Amino acid sequence: MADRDDFVRELMAVFDELPPALREAINYAPEPLDPEQLAALCRRHGAGNVVALLQLKLQRSQRRRLWTPPQPAPEVAPPRRSRAVRRPPAR
Repeated sequence: MADRDDFVRELMAVFDELPPALREAINYAPEPLDPEQLAALCRRHGAGNVVALLQLKLQRSQRRRLWTPPQPAPEVAPPRRSRAVRRPPAR
C-alpha cells in the first residue's frame, strides 16, 4: 500500500501540469485508478510518458532511502610511549 500512496503523492505533485482533459478523466473516474489503469488513461490522452516519469522518480527516491553514506574509518591512535621514568640503579 505504501507504493501506491507514494505513486499517488507523486501524481498529485505534477497534477496541475497535466493536460486538462486528462485531469478531468482522473477526477471523474468511477473508481480509484491503479498505476496500470492510469497508464492506459495517460496514453489515451497523449501523455504516455507521465507514468514512466513518476515511476522513475519513485525508483530514484527508493534508492536514496536505501543508500547510506559510507562511514568514516575509525581513527587509530598511535602507539603510546611508556611514561615510566628510568632511574639510575641504586648503589
